[in-house]
Amino acid sequence: MHTLTPAIALQNLPLGKNHCVTTVFSPLGLLTFFAKQGQSIYCDFRETLIPLSLGIYSLDYSPPKMRKLISAEIKNTFSEIKSSLSLLQAAGKMAQGILESQWQEKPSQELFSLFLNFLYRLPESKNPEMFSATFLLKLLQYEGILDLSSVCTYCKKTIISPNFYRYKGLKFCLDHGPEGAVMIENEEEQILFALIHAKKFQDLLHLSDFHLEFSEKIIRIFESIIHKDKTKTLSESNRSPRATANFKD
Repeated sequence: MHTLTPAIALQNLPLGKNHCVTTVFSPLGLLTFFAKQGQSIYCDFRETLIPLSLGIYSLDYSPPKMRKLISAEIKNTFSEIKSSLSLLQAAGKMAQGILESQWQEKPSQELFSLFLNFLYRLPESKNPEMFSATFLLKLLQYEGILDLSSVCTYCKKTIISPNFYRYKGLKFCLDHGPEGAVMIENEEEQILFALIHAKKFQDLLHLSDFHLEFSEKIIRIFESIIHKDKTKTLSESNRSPRATANFKD
């Protein structure tokens, strides 16, 4: 079976002397394939195997064998991101979020477009760490596991205090916050809602220009979901109906 798809390289692991196993994210979901001589300087497709590179990949698949790279064409190396440590770290967090949360070969056209657009706009951000945390927030929204109600998950009462807890995507009042929950202030929740409902990247860039501390909280919320059960991904969690995350440039 032959596959031709655009994709973003996320991970490249050496295999043997010159070969490698590469994982890319595409509209078809995560795809992992074997690249013969992929580590060799003589490999014609080596640039497309470098993480955070956009390319067109031609793959051959003959189950039960792993997919095999036939050819690839580089489309964008995101050189500006790779030339800045802060941008590279931010992009790396987004890529890791995809690797940790998505199924192999689970079609994700919308999420692929979202991730690609975030990479394109990342160099414009004055606060790359917050911008990457915003992507993780959008990822939770995309999977439909971010509680946007005003009710405590435990006692089912409306939360009226200015502060409350978030844990594994859920909300809890001050009396029922579980161990490891993240305290959220009212102002931070307002920013969260603004980020969730933003439809233009320009709005996201503006909102991500401040509140560096909040980015750390978003990452903790994301990680509480990822690490609650290492045998599961976000896609296997109990979710509410999926929210849309469409953007206009």
